[in-house]
Amino acid sequence: MPIDPEKLLQLARERQGLGGVTLGWPTVLKIIEELRGLYALREAYGNRELELFLMERSHGGTDYCEACLKFAPWKGRGEPPEDYNPCSLGHPMRLHIHESDPHEGGLYRLICSDRELEEAEVPR
Repeated sequence: MPIDPEKLLQLARERQGLGGVTLGWPTVLKIIEELRGLYALREAYGNRELELFLMERSHGGTDYCEACLKFAPWKGRGEPPEDYNPCSLGHPMRLHIHESDPHEGGLYRLICSDRELEEAEVPR
């Protein structure tokens, strides 16, 4: 399995923070093992399922765009046009629907640095 150096650096930064990336061999070996695990998951389940798994593992759930202050739902009559984007910043979003309840889910981004929540919804 090839190891992507950018992915390795990203994992190192997540574990060590932005202050620096000085790693000992045990940490490098743990990161390589995690990359191998992610690769095996991707092979077994595909990219979409891997994204959902990582999202739930890292965030404890899905961060839906509807909770963001920059989300502007369609308020016009009828169906929205094909090119309508409810993100006022024009970010592309993905749709997640729970298998157990098709009425649960929504639009999301795995990472959105522009995400802005109402004061009452900010996790503490």
